[in-house]
Amino acid sequence: MKFYLLVPIFFFISCKDQSIKIPKEIFPKETMISILVDIHIADAVAKEKKLKDIKLSNQLKKTYFNNVLEKHNITKEDFEKSTSFYENNIELMQEIYEKVMIVLSEKEALLNGEKNKPKTDKKTK
Repeated sequence: MKFYLLVPIFFFISCKDQSIKIPKEIFPKETMISILVDIHIADAVAKEKKLKDIKLSNQLKKTYFNNVLEKHNITKEDFEKSTSFYENNIELMQEIYEKVMIVLSEKEALLNGEKNKPKTDKKTK
């Protein structure tokens, strides 16, 4: 009877140890992190404009999104394919977004540090 209780435990442990293989046509995790960071920054910049016209706001977001794709030299289809893969492998997507949040937080801290940094007068040096 105890043997039957151990089988599910061994099965669970063995499944947990297997890593998910990322197909060649899918962007590597580091590439996805970089793309997603840029997309979130572009979205924040678009929101910062505080446009009252929804159509204009959506067009601006679309333009920024396309600029990110161009910057990374990727197509919308390739991005969607990779996004879909990671969404279907939630552990990987969670790992990616944890890193995205770290990078965005670091960029925000750097930006806030620059804003709060006292300006030095170059003439006095």
